[in-house]
Order: sequence, then structure tokens, then C-alpha cells
Amino acid sequence: MTALVTGGTRGIGYAIVEELAEFGAAVHICSRNEEDINKCLEEWKNKGFKVTGSVCDLLFRDQREKLMETVATVFNGKLNILVNNSGIFTPKPIMDYTDEDVATIMSTNFVSGYHLCQLAHPLLKESGYGSIVFISSIGGLKAFDSCSAYAASKGAMNQFTKNVALEWAKDNIRANAVAPGPVKTLLLENAMKLSEGVDNAVEDIVSKSPAGRMGESKDISGLVAFLCLPASSHITGQIIAADGGLLFYVVRVIRPLVFFLSSCPNAFPLTGFLLFFHEFKRHFDLFMCVSSSILHSIVISKFLGDFPIASFASIFAFSTSACYDLRMSYDDGGKKSGARQDDEDLEEPVEKDGRVNPFRLEIRQVRSAFYFPQVLVVNLKRVED
Repeated sequence: MTALVTGGTRGIGYAIVEELAEFGAAVHICSRNEEDINKCLEEWKNKGFKVTGSVCDLLFRDQREKLMETVATVFNGKLNILVNNSGIFTPKPIMDYTDEDVATIMSTNFVSGYHLCQLAHPLLKESGYGSIVFISSIGGLKAFDSCSAYAASKGAMNQFTKNVALEWAKDNIRANAVAPGPVKTLLLENAMKLSEGVDNAVEDIVSKSPAGRMGESKDISGLVAFLCLPASSHITGQIIAADGGLLFYVVRVIRPLVFFLSSCPNAFPLTGFLLFFHEFKRHFDLFMCVSSSILHSIVISKFLGDFPIASFASIFAFSTSACYDLRMSYDDGGKKSGARQDDEDLEEPVEKDGRVNPFRLEIRQVRSAFYFPQVLVVNLKRVED
């Protein structure tokens, strides 16, 4: 089993090399720093790993071509695994990015991986079994402040992963992407030092994840190794988040639910239940969805009190909408922090088939101050005679 891991001298890349080498793979790495390569090769030699390396700046096309020529020579024209791990992270507000900044980020994070796949395709096909793994980011799946160029590069990578999986399946080549959350690496440490406020933002985001901690390189390397091995032969075209549950739980929702339910006089038992759950400081996605469904049901039932069947139907309908969550941003003190809401009611009853509908829509727009741009809560309201 042969593998090429870009950026394999530190952080996640280093952990991936060790993981694959422990499975008996012969690994080739590349880095811009020859001193780092020699240091790592000496360490791996002492561990009995079969690792070679060469200097390459993936920003430049000719160096990528030279790298693949070296790989073809070292592995006799066959390659089983390609891990596109190299990347840069330079957080800035959108208006602060220069053309050069954007070009460098896109070239390093996306274009280099695209080109390496093109160069590696003959080697992967010749081996009879190929697996490509891209190291993406949850930044390519969700918007975070001051990450626009980085997010764009990772979003492009995610879509390219799916296209590679589709087009190269006939050649027995799979492609997947792993999307880590914040991981303790030199890349993130440098970004936190260079950009004001990034360290606090990262700590705040991590503290609100179910795992409650920042990721380690080994948390990512094990998943990558699995995707490289025949054990995952039926997995392709997937973007797999390894983020401690961060994508599904970015902000706490218990306090907003309690706040909102306080406007419903008959919801005190449920409010107490939510307060009880809040003390555990750990709330799972299923509980979030169910709580949100009950919340919406109570709101609708409040306006349809004379129609118990309709109320029951609304509970069923919203219970099946597990992805429709009401999420707002609150600080740890339980006070509303920056969120505002605007109510817009339709002035006239809704007409349907030429008849006046006895109900009208009440649309409530809740804007979050942090991670969720907006959530629409739509209630059905009976028109008073």
C-alpha cells in the first residue's frame, strides 16, 4: 500500500502519516521546509516506518508536477492513497482581503489539490484501488466570521470531492473529504495570534459543542486512515465532519426555549422540564429538535384553541420536521445578547380560490446576533370577526 500525504511534517498531516505507516503503508510526504522533512524522516526511521519525502511548494504548478514525478519513481508508477492535507488559514474581514490574499488561499487550499488529483489519476488507476482524501473544514459547510476566502476554498474542495467520486468510480477510485472543526495545530495557533478576536471566537465556539473540547490531530488521522483502507470501500463522495458535534450544536437553545415558552401560560410544566435539562449542560440534537417541535406546536395551538384536531395535526407536522430549530444567541447569564425580533402581520385575510380564508399567516422573523442569520417562525392565526 502506497500513499502520498501533502504537508505531512506537522499537525494533522504528521498524525496521518503515522497512522498510515502503522498499517504498513509506504508513505511519501512533501513540505516547503527541508529541515522539517529531514527531522521527521529521522523520527519515523527510528520507529521502523517506511517514509520518504521531498521539498515542494504546492503553490507552484511546476513543483507539483515535479513532486508527482518523484512519487511515480519511488512507488514504481502506482499509488493507492492521496491525502490532500496542505492548506493555509488567514482570517480577515471580507473587505480586508486583497486579490493576492484570495489567489494565494485558493491556489494553496483548492487549486493545488485539484491539480494533484489530475497528476495522480494515472497512478491511482494503475494500482487498481485508489482512495483520495481531502482535508477540508467545517468552514466549508457553515459560515464563520472572518473566514470568507478560506471557506470558499474549502467549499470548492467539498464539491470537487463529489465530482471526483462520480467521475472516477469507474476506475475504482474513491474520494472523500474530512471536515475538522477547530483542531490544536500550529496553523490554528498562528491564526489566533495574527488575527484579533479569533482566539476568543474559537474558544466560544468550542465551549458550545457537545464534546466541549478542541480537537486533536489524532481525532482526525484515525478517520482519514479508515477512509484510505479497503474497509471503507463502499464510502465515496462524502464530506464527513469530525468536529465534536459542532455543526449540529453551535449555540445553546435551552434558554431561548424557556424565554419563548414563558409567553405561553399553559406551558409551565414544559418550561420546568427544560430548566431541569439545562442543568446538565449537555443537550443532544434529538432533544433540540423535539423541544423545538413542541414549542412550535404550542405556539400554533395557542391560536387554534377552538380546533383540537388542527392543534393535534400541527404537533404531528412539526414533530416530523426535525431539522426546523428555533435557535437564538444568549450569553451565559441568560440575558438576551443582541438578538432582536420584528413582527410583520398580513393586514388582510388570505384569499384562496376566490374565498376569504378565516385564517391568516403571522410571520415572525428572529435574527440571531451570532451564527444563524435568520429563522422564520410561521404561525397560523384565526382572524377575529
